[in-house]
Amino acid sequence: MIAGPDHWWGVGILKSMLDELDAATRALLESKLAMREFGAGEQIVSYQAVEQELCFLLEGSARVKIFSETGRVVEYRTLHEGDMFGEVALIDGGARSASVVAETDCRVGRLSREEFWALTIASPDFNRVLLTRLSMLVRTLTERVLEYSIFPGSRRVFRELVRMIDEEGYDGNSAVIDPAPTHQVMADRISFHREAVSRQMSALNRMGLVKKRNGRLNVTDVEALRQLASETDER
Repeated sequence: MIAGPDHWWGVGILKSMLDELDAATRALLESKLAMREFGAGEQIVSYQAVEQELCFLLEGSARVKIFSETGRVVEYRTLHEGDMFGEVALIDGGARSASVVAETDCRVGRLSREEFWALTIASPDFNRVLLTRLSMLVRTLTERVLEYSIFPGSRRVFRELVRMIDEEGYDGNSAVIDPAPTHQVMADRISFHREAVSRQMSALNRMGLVKKRNGRLNVTDVEALRQLASETDER
């Protein structure tokens, strides 16, 4: 699979940090990890918890989200195998900025704060990848602020689909998002109403751009979807 290209509104796929490390650095890192398994639906880290560990998702997938006091969910993105999380709280010593919940059964490697700082001293390659990763996260947050400011909700649906496609990677001009996101998950990720998301997804289906089959969402024309995502006017 190949990643989708970068575009002015985003950074494309957030490459796995583990895949970006050289072999020696990756072997050193993996030798320091403490392993733990989580079942689907189990919380891996908790919002506002004070924990001094850097985490790597080694198997499975998980979702990054915040639960408000009223029970509302704000979901940011999906983590895939090789992704890193918990770096912000580890670096500044503050509380977790979001919760991470296992979407499937997961295996997580945890790096202690002491081992983390030792690795930053020992490995320039680790620092390079870490800084690149942090820069990409800043770009992603900036992108979302822009979307909330200038794009109507309908367009945010299309843009979130494009973002998911780029995270998954694709060949040619068709893509598969597996599993297909529920309309509620989409609404949570873009701060929109589920019913409105359903209407937009139905419209895409009528246009022949998306088809849901066997629990997967098939996108038949990625570039056409990108064009819709780039427009700022309501249809």
